[in-house]
Amino acid sequence: MLQRRQPGAIVAARQTIVEGAVGKVKMALDALSARQIVTLDDERTAAMVSNLLVVLCSDRAAQPVVNTGTLYSKCRPCSLMAERKSFPLRMDRELLDAVQRWANADLRSLNGQIEFLLRRALQAEGRAPRIPPSDPHPEVP
Repeated sequence: MLQRRQPGAIVAARQTIVEGAVGKVKMALDALSARQIVTLDDERTAAMVSNLLVVLCSDRAAQPVVNTGTLYSKCRPCSLMAERKSFPLRMDRELLDAVQRWANADLRSLNGQIEFLLRRALQAEGRAPRIPPSDPHPEVP
């Protein structure tokens, strides 16, 4: 109802929310830097700022996002693997918790477990891509 009657009030309220969120993000980045907790390059800083602003400015509850992959494909361990694409994956919290428990039981990372499950599902459906011999994850039982 307020959206139809007072759109100016909504714009002003959103502006206040964004200004407050930007202030909180700046405080977080300054605190991380001052306490030398972590050193972020420009790309990782941008990703962190984006994530924080989404959480702080959203009018809905934030859902967990799993970062599948790395921002850097040129790091030494990653250069030995097939090129990977990083993307956010949103899922229901109960599903995420169940996959995390399974990953812990199998001594895998969450990312490794998700990749394992996707490869197994593709193989079961006869849609698995041909895996090159140099792939560090050649087979899925």
